[in-house]
Amino acid sequence: MIDEPRPRTIVVRYEHEIDSLDRVASVLRRQRVRAEAFTAVASHDRATVQATIMFDSSDKTAARIIALLERQVGVLAVEDFTSEAKEQ
Repeated sequence: MIDEPRPRTIVVRYEHEIDSLDRVASVLRRQRVRAEAFTAVASHDRATVQATIMFDSSDKTAARIIALLERQVGVLAVEDFTSEAKEQ
């Protein structure tokens, strides 16, 4: 079975620091992933930011991207909503 690219949706929550957005975007750039949508919204107290990222990738690439994002300085959580949307 070939690992075909399919739509993905992940949510990244990170500290609201000056270079945090660049670190998150650089993971996608280094993995040569084209984001179909990238939305970042600051929390009410401006301490954290939640970014929703939609892109097409294989299961293997998505797992690698999630692992790389989780290791970034300032990233608090990474959630993959792809599997949840698929099951409903």
